[in-house]
Amino acid sequence: MIPATENFLQSADAAATDTVPFSAVVVTYNDARHLAECLQALKFCRDLVVVDMGSTDRSLEIAASANARIFHKPRVPTVEMIREESLTHATHDWVVLVDPDEILSDGVQAQLRQLIAEQPNLAAALLAWDFYFKGKLLRTTVWGMPKTKVFLVNRRRIIVTPNVHQPMRPLPGFVFVDLTKTNATARVRHEWVDSYGQFIEKHLRYIRIEGKSRYEAGGRFSWFQAVGRSGWELKRNLLDYRGLLGGPRGWFLSCFYAWYTWMAWLSLRRYQKQMAAARQ
Repeated sequence: MIPATENFLQSADAAATDTVPFSAVVVTYNDARHLAECLQALKFCRDLVVVDMGSTDRSLEIAASANARIFHKPRVPTVEMIREESLTHATHDWVVLVDPDEILSDGVQAQLRQLIAEQPNLAAALLAWDFYFKGKLLRTTVWGMPKTKVFLVNRRRIIVTPNVHQPMRPLPGFVFVDLTKTNATARVRHEWVDSYGQFIEKHLRYIRIEGKSRYEAGGRFSWFQAVGRSGWELKRNLLDYRGLLGGPRGWFLSCFYAWYTWMAWLSLRRYQKQMAAARQ
């Protein structure tokens, strides 16, 4: 966690103007396909940081063309593992955090500035997060339901975890605000999947570290919960989230989500056994 400072509760006077300085931090690894559009949408940020994990495509060339400050890091399985470190490269306290396949909608900067002015104890802002599968907006399964994600943080007011699928938290006295409750246009287009191969590879990486992440969040393995939860997720995606109406893609994603849930429980079981063996 970045050390606290004495000026946490700064007045909103400076924040109310268009001079509020933003940094943007993007972590990349061979993400050239959407990176240029991603960085273009961040041009309102005075400070643009790209943390690259060894890209061999045109990612570095694109970042340089956008006048980004580039930092090189060894590759890790997920961006969460270096999220806190990447924040230290930002020049300003207000940081826009996006992945290279996420594109902010026009006008978001004005909404963020207004929120900062109205909320002197703001730690982070959530925007609507729209998932696209091979260029098409998903409207079924869990990925097609309304979703939000933290895209703006004050790096001195949050707690960052390195674990996958474990959210950031505000420090005491500060709040997260969901902009979708007041402004439906505050959206981010997430070009989530470009190919089935990319989709499978990404989730296999996640599964390998799900056990540790869930264990450290307090999870413990149970066959009853593993079977029950996996079955419930299949039902939820097919029926509640209309996967049955989504054609072959909806059926596939529904079954995949249930399979991933099952594998994540098994990952927790393996990690839990490793922890027990290490204590003996």
